[in-house]
Amino acid sequence: MAHEEGATPELLDALVDKRHRSYMSAVRGISLGTFRARVPMSTMPIHRRWVPRLRASGLLPIARLVEGDMADPARRPRDRAPRFQFDMSLLAALLDRWRPETHTFHLSVGEMTPTLQDVAMLLGLPCAGRAVGAEDVGLSWRDDLLARFAGVQRNELALPYRPLPANQAHGPTKRWLLQFSVDYMRADADDFTVARHFEAYLLWLFGWVMFCSSQGDSCPKQLIPLARSIADAPLHEMPQFSWGSAVLAASYRGLCTGVTKVSAEEPIFVGCPLLLQLWSYERFPVGRPEMDFEPYVQLSPDHDDVDRPTMGSLWCLRRPSWVGVQTRKSYHDFVGQFDALVDTDVRWTQQGQPPGSRWADKVRPYVDSWAAALDDVVFEDRLHSDEAFADYLRWYLPRTRTRVVHVPPEAPIEAARVSETYPVVRDQNFAIAVEPEEDMVAVRGWLKTPYEMATDFI
Repeated sequence: MAHEEGATPELLDALVDKRHRSYMSAVRGISLGTFRARVPMSTMPIHRRWVPRLRASGLLPIARLVEGDMADPARRPRDRAPRFQFDMSLLAALLDRWRPETHTFHLSVGEMTPTLQDVAMLLGLPCAGRAVGAEDVGLSWRDDLLARFAGVQRNELALPYRPLPANQAHGPTKRWLLQFSVDYMRADADDFTVARHFEAYLLWLFGWVMFCSSQGDSCPKQLIPLARSIADAPLHEMPQFSWGSAVLAASYRGLCTGVTKVSAEEPIFVGCPLLLQLWSYERFPVGRPEMDFEPYVQLSPDHDDVDRPTMGSLWCLRRPSWVGVQTRKSYHDFVGQFDALVDTDVRWTQQGQPPGSRWADKVRPYVDSWAAALDDVVFEDRLHSDEAFADYLRWYLPRTRTRVVHVPPEAPIEAARVSETYPVVRDQNFAIAVEPEEDMVAVRGWLKTPYEMATDFI
């Protein structure tokens, strides 16, 4: 079926569609920008005394991914990266194709979405365990936090201590947390001091890697009880959480809120940008760096079966290279590359305890639903049919927007330089004049109904 210009396809939510980035670009012709995110701008080393607790809590694999290579640059192997480089232009181009109605990316080749399998294989996070959510901390959270850290003795490298600002309402700031990084922990630190440094590290890991938010430069205070429970619990009684499902849910929520962010200022991308960028690298040849794809086998000195590389280790810890005509950090180029994807470009497959007693009432139904998830599994026993799937796509595709047509700014006409020949500049200017017309012809052809396409051959 054909749709009038600006009309919402019938399977989409009109309230969302009118504010969606794809609507602003494809229908209203607005040139969109990229995002910024609260991602770690530096690596955070792991102290050897933290490893048993990270391993027992299921957080060691993701901690290794953001640890980077802490060796002195003069001694670092040429193929090792000092830290992972986030590309918000790539994430913005991917976000344009997200639809909250289906929780999938609508692409010209079909629909795709990150799953729990992707989280487990890329980040190494467990998907079984208690549900993760915000806990009530009360008005005294700041006083309790400062009192708990008051007795921490730091080494001689630490700068003068700066207390948490009294007007800080959202949670501990990054500046305050970094005062307790491993670099400032005393060599002879007792168990209590090690636990407090570890708690500060966990809050940094939660707020700037796993659950990035838009609350300024702070970690949400509701995550403090989670970090404290992991830092203080006896090792054999370590609470087990479903970190994988929490990170995936936070990423879905960030995508659903991000698709309507079209302000002139760079909006903030929330969720787990690390997961989405690694997932994009695995699936699409868009913005993907050139890498050595030999198996990543570097192991830490005290590794075990848990502390081993994940599928994300290659992208995070091996040095990337940008070669040929590949354009890095270019939102407009990535938009065009996603539009030009064909089926063969996509990599389609990948190479508990009861909840606690301090949950807010509003999240209790979701916790109960998660606990009963295995009771609601539906097993599909009908055989897959290519013909049935093709019939579904013929019904589905005209009712959704599967392509995002970017409206580029007008390209300038290049003036010939003395060192250039006339035919070269002539051909460049001709391409600038012809490409917009070709794009409009392609768009008009895509918007045709099945009946109109069939009559073209009569």
